[in-house]
Amino acid sequence: MGLDGGSALAQLAVEIALLNDADQLSLFRALETWEQSNDGLPPAFPDPDEVTVIEATNLRAREQIRCPNCGKLNPSNQVMCYACGQFIVLNHNKFATQPLNATGDNLPPGSYFGPHSLLVFKIKLSGEIFIMRPQLKPDLFLIGRGVNGVVKADRDLGAPLPAMLGVSRVHLGLMYDAQRCLLTVMDMGSSNGTLHNGQPLYAGETHILRHGDELLLGRLPLAVTFHHPIRENDSP
Repeated sequence: MGLDGGSALAQLAVEIALLNDADQLSLFRALETWEQSNDGLPPAFPDPDEVTVIEATNLRAREQIRCPNCGKLNPSNQVMCYACGQFIVLNHNKFATQPLNATGDNLPPGSYFGPHSLLVFKIKLSGEIFIMRPQLKPDLFLIGRGVNGVVKADRDLGAPLPAMLGVSRVHLGLMYDAQRCLLTVMDMGSSNGTLHNGQPLYAGETHILRHGDELLLGRLPLAVTFHHPIRENDSP
C-alpha cells in the first residue's frame, strides 16, 4: 500500500531538507510556476493597514529587566541581552492573541502555515531565494547575516548585499505557533530596524507573518511567500 497524504508529505519534507541550494531553488521555481498557473497567489503585497499586530511594546517604557543568564540590566523592550546574547523574552505567551480555531478557519487571510509548509524569502534586489522550515525549531528561528558572534542566525542571508544594506547579524526572529498554524515575526533589536508591509516592527513587538507580505530589514527588501505541498486537512 502507498503512503497516505500526511505520511507522504512528511517524507517529502525530509527529502527537501536534504537538497542542496540549487536543487531547492529549482523545486521552488517549479512550485511557483504551478501556483501561478492555478491562480494560487494572492496580491503580491497586502495593504499595510492589514498587518496583524499581536502586541506592541511601549517604546517609552524606562523599566529595565535583568538577564536571567548573566544578571546584566537591559531595557525592558530588549529581546537579547547586550552582554551575553541570552534571550530575555522567552515566554511568547505574552504576545499571544485570543485563541483561534485550531483548524485555521478564523485566521487572517494568507496566514496559514502548517507543520509541512515552506517559508520562502526572496531578496527583491538580487532575486536570491532562501527556503526555510522554521517550524522545526522549538524556539525562535533567527534570520541575519554571518556566522560569527555570541548568537548565530539559523538562516544566514549571505554577503555582501545584506551587510551593505544594514542587516544585523541577528536581525529577525520567527516563532511557529503549532496550535493555530501560523508564524509570528519580531525584530531582534536590530541596529537599522525592520518594516513589515511598510509599518515599523519594533523590538519586542510581534506581527503575524502572511503569504505575500513584504519585509524590509534595514534597507534590504524581502518578498515573503508560503508554499504548501498539501494542506493537512486535505489529506485522504
